[in-house]
Amino acid sequence: MKSKGIQQKVTYNKRSQLVGKGAIRYSTYSGALARNGWVPIDLPNWHNADEVKLDMIWKEMKATFDLDDCVRHQTLSNIGNNWRGFKSRLTNNFIMKYMNDPIYRAKNPHTLMYPPAIYPGITQPVWHNFVASRTTPEFQELRKLQQARRAENDNPHHLGRKGYPNLEYELQQQRNTEEEIERAVLWKEARKDKKGEYAKESDKEIASTIDSLLEKRKQGEVVEIVMKALEEKSHGHQGLSTDIEAHFSPNMVQENEYEDIANDHVEQEHVEHNIEDKSDYPNLVQDESFIDVIVTPNEGTWSQFDLENLVDKQVITLSFGKFYD
Repeated sequence: MKSKGIQQKVTYNKRSQLVGKGAIRYSTYSGALARNGWVPIDLPNWHNADEVKLDMIWKEMKATFDLDDCVRHQTLSNIGNNWRGFKSRLTNNFIMKYMNDPIYRAKNPHTLMYPPAIYPGITQPVWHNFVASRTTPEFQELRKLQQARRAENDNPHHLGRKGYPNLEYELQQQRNTEEEIERAVLWKEARKDKKGEYAKESDKEIASTIDSLLEKRKQGEVVEIVMKALEEKSHGHQGLSTDIEAHFSPNMVQENEYEDIANDHVEQEHVEHNIEDKSDYPNLVQDESFIDVIVTPNEGTWSQFDLENLVDKQVITLSFGKFYD
């Protein structure tokens, strides 16, 4: 990896999305860069990020992975989505927990005053501004609206960091084909657990409807399978098709600053579930050489930095050392 002057090779699919082992490492590293403080969390949204900092992030990704220049926008957009998710986790796990949990508040009386120690990239002034922005009545109302929207999604996928691109890539490898996998098939596979069973009864019902619709299409009836199946089972569309549409439209970027407010606890659950079974990506645990450096705003040094929930839900720390010449 970078410490050895070697870039991680990556594989692209036909939509210019990264797939395979390199994509998982890319996702991990993208999340780390989203948390390192180069783009401070007190900014209203990702589009307010300093272009110089964005260029630094892109150069860091290019130095670590063998990326084509054409994926710069997509890479930064992905990191922007990770950044929004990070802000959501901070809100849910620290600020809201402090406000709503008396026991946590008693044990952690300075939560709203000082940034979490596990995130050294967050400075005191930035944390102060962030807390202020998340404790306003306006934000609380937006949060309730997003939680209500999230509750409409009864059938979240179980892919975690793998995502739809890697699910499709795995199925293509199994079938020895480069043809796109039917989105209805992807929807079904994304709702299965490690044993190949549907996690929820409603998932199984929708999957059965999808199978029926696929059979009808063989007989000449053309339908948009996923949406039709969801309609027939009286499930709200909002939130249900967005995840798979983002796969088939990879440039689809989350524009709403508050998009992840109510979503993150589910996403985190999926990440933990996905990484728990190391057989999926055995090299993720054995080979940690790709986690070479997480740079903090103090440009020029490494710092200890968390990569929680990636390997046995433990924290991996990095040694201090010089980065730039």
